[in-house]
Amino acid sequence: MLPSGRQRVGDDASSETSRAWWERVRAIVEEALSIAAESRSAFIDSACAGDAELRVEVAAQLRACERVAESGDFLERSAAAFAAPLLVHPTAGNAAGARGDDAAPFDPAAITVDALRTALLGRYEVQRELGRGGTATVYLARDPRHGRQVALKIFAPSIGAEMSAERFLQEIRVTAGLTHPHILPLHDSGTAEDFLYYVMPYVEGETLRERIAREGALHPDEALRLIREVASALAHAHRHGIVHRDIKPANILLQDDHAVVADFGIARAVGRARGSALAPDEVEADGPATLTVAGTTLGTPAYMSPEQATGGIVDHRTDIYALGLVAYEALAGEHPFGVRTPREMLLAHVEETPPPLAGRVSGVPPVLAALVMRALAKAPAARPQSAEEIVAALSPALDRTLLSGEGSAIRKPVRRLGRTARVVAAGAALLAAGGTIVWKRRMTDRPTTAALVSRGTSDQQAYDLYLQGRYYWLLRGAENVRRALDYYRKAVERDPGFARAYAGLSMAYEVLPNSDPDATDSLAALAMSSAQRAIALDSTLGDAQLAMGLALDVRLRFREALSRYRKAVALDPGSETAHHWLGISLLNLGRTDEAIVELSRATQLDPLAPSPASALSTALLYAHRYRESIAAAHRALVLDSTFGFAIETLGAAQALNGQPDSAVETLERGTRLHPDDSRLRGALVFAYAVAGRWPDAERVRALLQGPGGDHYGGIEAAFADMVFGNREPLLRLLTSAEGQRRYEYPGGVLGCNPLLDPLRSDSRFRAAMRSLGVVACPLVVSWPIAEQLN
Repeated sequence: MLPSGRQRVGDDASSETSRAWWERVRAIVEEALSIAAESRSAFIDSACAGDAELRVEVAAQLRACERVAESGDFLERSAAAFAAPLLVHPTAGNAAGARGDDAAPFDPAAITVDALRTALLGRYEVQRELGRGGTATVYLARDPRHGRQVALKIFAPSIGAEMSAERFLQEIRVTAGLTHPHILPLHDSGTAEDFLYYVMPYVEGETLRERIAREGALHPDEALRLIREVASALAHAHRHGIVHRDIKPANILLQDDHAVVADFGIARAVGRARGSALAPDEVEADGPATLTVAGTTLGTPAYMSPEQATGGIVDHRTDIYALGLVAYEALAGEHPFGVRTPREMLLAHVEETPPPLAGRVSGVPPVLAALVMRALAKAPAARPQSAEEIVAALSPALDRTLLSGEGSAIRKPVRRLGRTARVVAAGAALLAAGGTIVWKRRMTDRPTTAALVSRGTSDQQAYDLYLQGRYYWLLRGAENVRRALDYYRKAVERDPGFARAYAGLSMAYEVLPNSDPDATDSLAALAMSSAQRAIALDSTLGDAQLAMGLALDVRLRFREALSRYRKAVALDPGSETAHHWLGISLLNLGRTDEAIVELSRATQLDPLAPSPASALSTALLYAHRYRESIAAAHRALVLDSTFGFAIETLGAAQALNGQPDSAVETLERGTRLHPDDSRLRGALVFAYAVAGRWPDAERVRALLQGPGGDHYGGIEAAFADMVFGNREPLLRLLTSAEGQRRYEYPGGVLGCNPLLDPLRSDSRFRAAMRSLGVVACPLVVSWPIAEQLN
């Protein structure tokens, strides 16, 4: 009879015997899982041969595996999750063994939020659990150093005990260098007491697993786009020598309807930290990292390649197989091998061929259906040999969908671009491998003289650079606008006489602070000089007049700016942007009814652009037409549910319309989406006050007044003071030239803004507005929080 469990833990002399005992447990459980469930009890009785202790342990481990197989999240459970109970034996060096206690399977409840808070005190503020698997648990936490929400992933003690923490942290640093729009970055990693962890951005939204579970099969156009985005992320990682090894729907996050792949390099880091060795012929001669690891089975059984399932050589083509499985499931709404036990699933990967996708799902583009089945080939050599090959194969199909406008999923990103952006996109094949755009045109095409004149340049490369800059400028966002600036600069370097590119350069300089509050003050001067150059080169160009109008706006020369916008509309009456910016200029000057006319025209010219729709909502708010403002804001958010200006306007309109709870919900969502947007925080202070939630209002006010809390020069902090009854700080700012520039530069609009109504009774404020050309507002009303303040 073998020693009892407690003796096996504490007796070093019996460690080899103990390991053999646990290996016997493992072998019996594995064999039991391979036979029919009704025959397992008799098999265990025979295999254990009267050893009662062995019989109890085998039965317990078998029940654990059966429960996992029957659970709803079976497809997403990792191989380590199924094996975790069997891996915890007395020689593993786990926490239980160190104490001399009986070895036991990992109990997820053993890791408590309180324990984590204590262990991570001063580094991260753990808030709540987000989800858990067999190897790790994910928590929502706050990073106080950077003032941001993060996802904190904690490894189970049973897994962490098998790894060298130093080796794990060393390996994970390799993946921290991955920078790609469809890869979730790694913020931090480390150890705390008995916990091994790493930190990622917290992404609002859902996983592809959740989307499929809720909606079933995706529209083929949406699936095509998401698959291509994941392939682009894989291509980037593979070029850096990193194989994911656990691609599955649960690791694909959907952020604004785009794919972001999580947990890159984690399987590699775990494998190396567990002591996996590389064979000599697996090391690449030209680089420090290799794409191949032999003999280690990590990953999720439902998404393992045949070579992964059999413990063979794993290289980048295992990710391609897993991507094929994900693509099949996204298109068919179910896994190609259905729901099976872990062992049955692994055998299916090795022995079975999935039913052809084309015969199972209608409407899938033939190129996509064929590519998915190629990716699912058993032999790695029969699959696409690189992720770049998948990206290249899917690009033409995506281009055709983009240009035709077919498919609800594809329309989502296109509708955000606006009319001009769609025209620009029509000439482009988008490749997300580094964000490169390849502009397609037949080499036989020769622009006519008239076409060259209308373009404003005879240099085809300069014109292509301009188009790329225009594309990214219309996308907005700090990163895109910075890309636009780079392309515009290259265009004017190619052709210093290209007025259109100078106008684009000026407008990009001007809008950058809207999405990057930390942009330098020198941008205003650069914008003005570029606008002046564009006007000097071609004063009949509508964009040149727009650029000059915007440059004058930020200098508080509102009436001169209005004149420029009117010229732009006269030169290009079909320009949505010209009508949009003219409308904002009129709104800023207090001419609200005229602004509504121009902004309505802008939304008619491009009904799928969220920016003019949001501006129209703001104009209706300034007209105190709150219900109409709410409806217009909802229309803008249908076009882009993350559009910050629309969220801000909607929350303000709801608060002023007697819907404080809705306002709070709207603005809380906005601050979660845009945690660094102090305008949304200021509006949230107002909404909390209207709702009578003064402690919450004070909390957000304190954030605005703390270090780095207000990115707009104190405007929002001063507004929060006014909500609490002290209007002097904001009054001082808005009656000074410097304060007015701070208010205007990030996109603030004066006029009849109802959130400024408490200032209108002050003669200093009225005089300051008159000096700017802002007409008196006839629609001043008391805030709905006045009585509560008293």
